[in-house]
Amino acid sequence: MAEPEPPDLEGWLHKMKHKPMPLMGGWNRRWFRINQSKRQLEYFQTEADFQQHKEPSGFIELYDISSAKDFDGVSFTVETRERTFFLRADSPVEALAWLTPLQEYIRLRKIWQSNVMAMSTGSFRSKDLSPGPAEEKGYGGGFEEVEGKYAEVERRMPA
Repeated sequence: MAEPEPPDLEGWLHKMKHKPMPLMGGWNRRWFRINQSKRQLEYFQTEADFQQHKEPSGFIELYDISSAKDFDGVSFTVETRERTFFLRADSPVEALAWLTPLQEYIRLRKIWQSNVMAMSTGSFRSKDLSPGPAEEKGYGGGFEEVEGKYAEVERRMPA
């Protein structure tokens, strides 16, 4: 099973400063893009910086993102173990254009990770994939979204 491919996204977003100062404004406009080969959400001060192949101002490792959630229709959060990033688009349509593919990628990556873990612990066995009664074809656990949260579920191969 191949690791899911990150979405192909790039465009302007506003990033809340890590430590906003009163009266100084809390948002910076940045050019964001998903670097598919490095599996990073990168941000640059300008689109020209990206086009001139400059190093990004910062990045978020895609594997470190635990969730992406709508905040107010135009803003959304990207949560990692270390920090929650607040991002804002210029419109609700642009926010959804980022949020929907990010959420789908996170969902698929969590399923992939749980299956990789199941294979590494031996709960995924090749004999489980052979023909036979469906009850004998379990292949370990996984995660599925249940009521907006991810729940661990037992996986079964279809009969």
